Amino acid sequence: MFVGVDGCRAGWFAVALTETDSFGVFQFPKISDLYSYFCDGNTHVRILVDIPIGLVDSKSNFKRRFCDIELEDY
Repeated sequence: MFVGVDGCRAGWFAVALTETDSFGVFQFPKISDLYSYFCDGNTHVRILVDIPIGLVDSKSNFKRRFCDIELEDY
């Protein structure tokens, strides 16, 4: 099973795709709730989290984030 995850105002939005190509749409208030729902006792789940690239770091006078700069080498 693959679970695509993205943050949303209500917490976390997920779309799960099974080995039989069926899918489901879910919303969880906390990432730990999402993990518990899909992974408790199931080692064959792959959770794919959308991570934004190119955001600025407001704590450092709106400079690019270090992690984004490091990704340019790949």
